[in-house]
Amino acid sequence: MPSYRAQPIGEGFRKQTMNLRLHRLFSAHVLMRALLSVLEFLLTACTVSTPQAAPSLTVVPSMTPARPTPLPILPTRNPTITPRPTGTPKPPTLSPDVTRNPSATPDPLQNAGEVLFAEDFEAETGWGLGADEAGLVGLVGGKLAFTIIQPGLSRLSLWSGPVVKDASYQVTALPIFCASQDEYALLFNVQDSNNYHRFSLTCDGLTQVARVQNGATRPLKDFARAGSVITGAPAENRMGVWSSGGMLRFFVNDVYLYSVRDSTFIGGIGGLYARARGSASMSVGFDDLTVWAVNPQ
Repeated sequence: MPSYRAQPIGEGFRKQTMNLRLHRLFSAHVLMRALLSVLEFLLTACTVSTPQAAPSLTVVPSMTPARPTPLPILPTRNPTITPRPTGTPKPPTLSPDVTRNPSATPDPLQNAGEVLFAEDFEAETGWGLGADEAGLVGLVGGKLAFTIIQPGLSRLSLWSGPVVKDASYQVTALPIFCASQDEYALLFNVQDSNNYHRFSLTCDGLTQVARVQNGATRPLKDFARAGSVITGAPAENRMGVWSSGGMLRFFVNDVYLYSVRDSTFIGGIGGLYARARGSASMSVGFDDLTVWAVNPQ
């Protein structure tokens, strides 16, 4: 009876695995050589062959061309030349808008003179601060901050600085948190807390100009959308008002919006304002208030 040598368990499996790996390596080697051959063929096909010399051409002596018969010369009529007008040409006349006023867009600092009032809110300088049922006003981190806690209510704060007449006002408004209809404003031509002009922005990008007279508000320019307003919060908007002789011009981020004429109040002090028009509280800060004198035109 023939004898058999026992093999360890798993040896056959290892041999099959080794054979399979060798087969895969051989197949990969063959495939690689095939790809190299194809690539070599393509490169050879794209190589420009050496140009062959062009065949020589035998020059055939040309025959002397016959002398052309001259054409008869026809009589021509002398052209009539129209004399040009003499004199120095005049340049075209430009319209007054082009020569005297190349840009019709109003400037927020047009005819601006000396600085009448400047406030950086780093220290208390006589602004109306404090708290009531509507909210509170205080100096926070170099800003004049308003927090309105009662929806539908408002707070204002007036400066104790000089009375100005014809002036350009600019202030940076910094809404901290607010709803779409919440309002913040620059007050000017202020007579007292119940009589003034108000330039307002809302957190969803609307602007309004109003006259508050004896506590009653009358819009001079109703709420309208302005593309230059940065909406939402936190945000930063530079508000500007130019006031001279009853002509009022309004700017946001140095972009001119519109003009309104109203002579009810001419001159006064200034102030700042916030109102929660939505259903929740709102907060806004103000910084870098500057007022320039506007010189007569």
